[in-house]
Parts: sequence; structure tokens; C-alpha cells
Amino acid sequence: MPSTFSAKTLLSLATVLGTAVVLTACGGQSAAPGSSTPKPASRATPTAGGNITAGKALFAQKCSKCHGPAGQGTSMAPSLTEGALEPTPLTTRAALAKFVGHNMPADAPGSLSATQVANVSAYVWSIMYPSKP
Repeated sequence: MPSTFSAKTLLSLATVLGTAVVLTACGGQSAAPGSSTPKPASRATPTAGGNITAGKALFAQKCSKCHGPAGQGTSMAPSLTEGALEPTPLTTRAALAKFVGHNMPADAPGSLSATQVANVSAYVWSIMYPSKP
């Protein structure tokens, strides 16, 4: 007898798989031989807080070609706007900053300074979760 899955479960699975495909296509880091986790290009520690205005300017330079000028997504990368990546493991500022620092920009992962990571993460957080401080 075939098992059935709810539409929500299938949508969640499709979202996770789609995000993985997009990250791979955009140059996300591949796992090291024998490892199941990506190997980061750098371990920049973001500075606390970040500046949303500076992050928006950096997003326009480094991120918009894949994610779109307002983070609305393109055929190359997913939307970062509110609710677009639900469910997502990036539910804290620290998790978002760690992901950005290790994986973005897709064409040069790990190349952002700690201040740049903090700033662009602050901006992305502001469009992902506009009602959260």
C-alpha cells in the first residue's frame, strides 16, 4: 500500500531540495572527501549587530545578481523575503551570519570580511524577518 504525504510535507521537502540544488548551482561549497559537511572557505566571525544600511549597499553589489535587487529571488537563487524560505534552519541572526560567512557570495564563498558578513546578514535578516528585531 503506498504511503501518502501531506501537501505541506511535500512542499517542505521540495523547498529543502530546491535550496540545496540552487546553492550547488550557484557555487556552494562541496563536501570534503569522506565528509558530509561543507568545508568553509573562511571562518570570518561577524561583528555583533551589523549595519542594515551598509548591508543593503553590499547586498546590491555582491548578492543581487543571484537573489534579485530586493531579495525577491531569481532563477539562480531563492527569494529571501519574508516567509519565502520557510521552513529554514536560519532562524537566528547567528545561524544566518554563519551561513553567509561560509557560503556567500556564491561566486566567492567565504570572501567577505567579518564586518561585511555582519552588515549583509543584518540586511538579509531585515527582509527575511521584518517583524523581528
